[in-house]
Amino acid sequence: MNGEKTATDIKAPYSGPKRLFVLNLFCLITMAGLTYISSVMYIKPAHVSYTITSVKQYQLCDTLDITIDTRGSENERKHGDDYLWVWVDNRDLNASAVADEIIDHQNGIYTARFQLHWTGRVNIAVNLIQYREEVTTLVRVRDTYPARCSYQGKFEFMNMSLTTSCHFTQDMYFLPTEKSINNTFCNFTDDKTGFPWYCVKPDGLSCDSYVAHAVAPHCGTPLIRSPRLTNEEKQLFQRLKSVKSVSAETTFIDVEPTKSKEVTTLVRVRDTYPARCSYQGKFEFMNMSLTTSCHFTQDMYFLPTEKSINNTFCNFTDDKTGFPWYCVKPDGLSCDSYVAHAVAPHCGTPLIRSPRLTNEEKQLFQRLKSVKSVSAETTFIDVEPTKSKETSALCRTIDLPPCSQGLKPRPMNSTTGFYYQDQWYSLVCKNRKFATTDTRKCLQNQRLYFWGDSTLRQWYEYFAAVMNTTLVEKKAENIKFGPHLAVDNTYNIRLYYRHHGFPIRNNWTDVEDIHYVPNMIDDLPNSHNQVVLLSLWAHFTASSLEYYSQRWQQIKQSVLRLKSRDPGARIIIKSANTRELAANIDALSWYSNQLDNIMREIMMGVEGVIIIDVWDMTIGHRTGFRIHPEREIISQEVDMLLSFLCPEVD
Repeated sequence: MNGEKTATDIKAPYSGPKRLFVLNLFCLITMAGLTYISSVMYIKPAHVSYTITSVKQYQLCDTLDITIDTRGSENERKHGDDYLWVWVDNRDLNASAVADEIIDHQNGIYTARFQLHWTGRVNIAVNLIQYREEVTTLVRVRDTYPARCSYQGKFEFMNMSLTTSCHFTQDMYFLPTEKSINNTFCNFTDDKTGFPWYCVKPDGLSCDSYVAHAVAPHCGTPLIRSPRLTNEEKQLFQRLKSVKSVSAETTFIDVEPTKSKEVTTLVRVRDTYPARCSYQGKFEFMNMSLTTSCHFTQDMYFLPTEKSINNTFCNFTDDKTGFPWYCVKPDGLSCDSYVAHAVAPHCGTPLIRSPRLTNEEKQLFQRLKSVKSVSAETTFIDVEPTKSKETSALCRTIDLPPCSQGLKPRPMNSTTGFYYQDQWYSLVCKNRKFATTDTRKCLQNQRLYFWGDSTLRQWYEYFAAVMNTTLVEKKAENIKFGPHLAVDNTYNIRLYYRHHGFPIRNNWTDVEDIHYVPNMIDDLPNSHNQVVLLSLWAHFTASSLEYYSQRWQQIKQSVLRLKSRDPGARIIIKSANTRELAANIDALSWYSNQLDNIMREIMMGVEGVIIIDVWDMTIGHRTGFRIHPEREIISQEVDMLLSFLCPEVD
C-alpha cells in the first residue's frame, strides 16, 4: 500500500463456492478531490478478503490501492499466482479502466493499483478468474497434451465421401470408427513453412481427395473425460464450466452504499415491523368528513386522535385476491363511506422517534437521511459536453507522443488507456476519433490485408459497414472464412480478408482456401501502399506454446523479408482480447493471455511492426466479456488503428 494510516479500513471476509467477487465502492470525485461516501461489498467466492484505503481526500489523478487477501479451503494462507482481473467503472458515465498493475506478493496477498482518471463515482470490481491450483493444472495439460482439440477432414471422390480425424500431430483424438494405433496418415505439411498437418487416411480414397476441413463437434469436451486427467483434475474442469456460467451472469453487480451495521438494522426493522409507513383513509357522508389511519395490517401507526389499542377497524380485504387492507373505523360514519386514500405526511418519519428503535439505531437513521441526500446528488455527475470541460474532468497526460511505429503497446506499470463516455482515451499515444470522411481520407490509395481470426474480421466488417456508400463488398460463400474483398473506386481503397491457416475451429471450409500467413506475406507485391493486419490467437488456445511460438517466428521472418523489398509496408498486429467467462475449458482467457505474451515477445521491436493492444479495452467495458466484442468496442479499436495509420491531428 502507500504506507498511509487511515481512519478506517474496509475489510470484507466471505465464504462460498463461487469464484467471482465484486466490490462496489461509491465515491465522489470533484476537481478539488474525491470524497468517500460509503461502501458495501457483494461477496460470492470462498476464502477471500480485501481492504481498501478509502477514508481520505482523493484528487483527480491520485492513486487508489486495494489489498486482496486469498486463502485456501482451510483458511490457510495461499502462495500467490492466482489470475485476477481488477477494474474500475462508472456506468452512468460509460467510463472504465483496468488496474494499472496488480502486484503479487507471493503470499496470497495482492495489491491492485489504479490512477483515478475521471470525476464522479468510482465502482471497483475484482474478478478472480483462476485459482493458482487451476492455473497449475492448465499449465500441465497444455504442456503435456498439445492436441486438446479435434479436427476433421473430408475426402471425396466421385460419389464417395469419408471423414477422418486431422491435427498438427499424429497423437490426436480419433473418431470412434478409427483405430487409436497403427493408423496410416496423409501428410499435408506445408512445403514452404514446414507447418505440420496430418489426417487419418480414409479407406479406399487417396490423400489427393482431401477437399474440406472442419472443427470436430464439441471441440475440447473429450478432455473432461480423458484418461490423461486425474479424477481431481476432471472435477476441477467440471467446476470451471459450472462456475463460469454463474460468474458471467454476476460480473457486474451494483449494491446500495450502506454500511454493514446499517444493513443489519434495516433487516431487523423490516422483518419485525412490516408497517413502517403510514396511510390515511377519508370517510365522507353528507357534510361530514373524517380521516383515519389505514394499512395492510392492524398493527399500524395511528393518528394522535386515535387510540393505539382497542380500535374498531373497517376490513377492506379484497374478496378475490385476499389482499388485506384495514382502516380505523371513524366515529359516527360507516365503513361504506370510505371514499379516498392517501399516504400520511412525512411517511416513515415516526420511525425515527419510535420506541421500537434503540438510541443507536435512531442515530443511524438520522445519519442515513443525511448521507442519502449527498448520495442522491452525487451519484449522477452532469458533465459538460464542451471539449474544454471534458479535458479538465479527465486525468490524461497532455504531452503523449503521436501514435507511430516503435511505441511500446503498454506503458510501464500502467493500463493502456481508459473509457470515458464510451470513448477510448489511450495512455500510449494521442489517439483520436475518426469520422467516416476522415476514415476514407486516411485509407485513400491503400491496400489493407486482414489475415487472421474472426476477431480481426470484425475490423474488416466495420470498415465495410461505415464506408458502404462508396465501398462495394464481394463476399465469399463462406462468410466466416472468406476470402472477402471490398473495393472503393472513388478513393482507391482495397480491403482483403482471409482466415489464417491451420488450426481452424470453423465449420466446413474448402481446403483450397486455406493459406498460411507467412506464405501470403511472401506473395505480396511491392506496392509501397500496403498495410498487413494480423491477429492469430483464438484458434491456438488448445495448442502448445512451442507450436504457437513457431508460427510467430515464421511470420516474423516473412515480415522481415517484406520490409527488405518494400520498406514502406506497414504491419499491424491486433492483440488478443478477453472472452466469455463461461468459455470452453480449452479456450479460457488465461490461455489467450499466455499466447498474447508470446506474440509480444517475438514481434515487439521488429521494424515496421505496430501492436494494437486491445486486451485492456475488453476488460470492464459495460458490454461485458465476449470473444467478439460489441460494436462500441470495435469502433474504438479501429480508431486506434487509424490513429497509427494517420497520426496527424486536425
